[in-house]
Amino acid sequence: EMGMLPRMPALKMASRHRQADNAGAGRGAIPPATGTASGMNLRAGRRDKVCMHPSGGETVRIKARLRSFYLAALAAATLASAASHAAGMPGCGDVAGDWDGWIAGCAVIIDDTRETAAVRAKALRIRGLAYFRLGAYDNAIADYSRSIGLDAKNTATYVNRAGAYQRKHDFTRAMADYNLAAALDPQEAWVFFDRGKAYQDMRDFAHARQDFDEAIRLKPTVAVFFRRRGDLRKRQGDLAGAGADFDAALRLDPQDVLAYLSRGRLNVDQHNYDRAFADYDKALAAVRPNLPQLVALIYSARAMAADDMGDLPRALREYDAVLKIQPDNAIYLQGRAFTAFAAGDFAAAAAGFGSATQKNPGMFYSVIMRYVARSRMGEHDTPELRRNAEALERNPWPWPLIGLFLGEVTPDQLRTTMAQAAGDEAGRRKCEGEFYLAEYDLLHRRRDEAAALMQAAAKSCSHDNFERNAAAAEAKRLAP
Repeated sequence: EMGMLPRMPALKMASRHRQADNAGAGRGAIPPATGTASGMNLRAGRRDKVCMHPSGGETVRIKARLRSFYLAALAAATLASAASHAAGMPGCGDVAGDWDGWIAGCAVIIDDTRETAAVRAKALRIRGLAYFRLGAYDNAIADYSRSIGLDAKNTATYVNRAGAYQRKHDFTRAMADYNLAAALDPQEAWVFFDRGKAYQDMRDFAHARQDFDEAIRLKPTVAVFFRRRGDLRKRQGDLAGAGADFDAALRLDPQDVLAYLSRGRLNVDQHNYDRAFADYDKALAAVRPNLPQLVALIYSARAMAADDMGDLPRALREYDAVLKIQPDNAIYLQGRAFTAFAAGDFAAAAAGFGSATQKNPGMFYSVIMRYVARSRMGEHDTPELRRNAEALERNPWPWPLIGLFLGEVTPDQLRTTMAQAAGDEAGRRKCEGEFYLAEYDLLHRRRDEAAALMQAAAKSCSHDNFERNAAAAEAKRLAP
């Protein structure tokens, strides 16, 4: 999945959980193991869980409907094979995952002027990968640049430097390196695959599709190529094509856990719940026991499928299974709290949102939903909301939702802000705005207005919005 990065640089190449809360995310990225930012941070820049390292604040808006499982969940296992590629360079990449050891061991070789340029270039590539895995992207870029100075013909080095630029959201330099790599080796499928992922990060889906198509043309035996293209086709509304790609991926690799997750999610979207759970069962059977993050992700997919079905007790049980594995993960705590809210257990919802906020004070929607859930119990604790909101960025959206309940934004001002967005963001703001305006009306005892807005939100919210099920449940509770 990680393209050329996990492979040792000396060789030719062979995300309802909300991430990026303040930036806006979709329902379903792979959450970090602890619910905080990490080198394997995934659920991305809003509805697309493709951006791998969201910025601060609540860089985990669990809105996710498992759109981007695809980044780091298997990285550790993939990198476990790296040691064999570093043979002949003791201490420099010979112990998988020992990034500090790699840095120290490679430095000895890099600083030894008796070594050949080729050996030093390789050591720089390996150390660059170690820095990359530690999140030290500037250091990684520096080492990759020095390696290129010693060996300007190595395709992998350009791709790896492009990946580091990509993590810094410097897409201009990233694309320049991907293009150089493609020119150096136009027959290397992984170059096009990695560039396609970069295009996805840039939301240039047309060029991403072209590169995925080319990667498959060059190497039609790689399951991940079909899986990622399937995810893109699903995003573009080509559900039949997406299903065909997921099937192809699983024919090539029947143990591809992420392909089962992708196909399961597609089945959920098409209301084929039995097929979805069958795929999730296969994912559980295929997953390696040493990847608890991925096991938790599968159970969260099951929870969201049950939620979509309207089987809230089952959804809560599935979330409980998730939290047995990762009890401190703020993303999963928030997901379960939304389900408890939809089920009408406002006390459990308030407690869950409170726990998520404690684990990650930047969880924007946990902050606001704790206040909403407590308000539904008659506890209007505006001082607590104000205290919790101090950790949040006052951005164009979704801060106005907090401002509404703090009395800093009027309903009309909120509607104006909702109308200022375009594209996917417009749909997101309409959904969220209607739901929270309805809760605001309930708080002010305007039941009829609240009921109408809840019905509107239930219709306007996509499957990627947690507010959709919450609004539908509230509309039922408010019905005459």
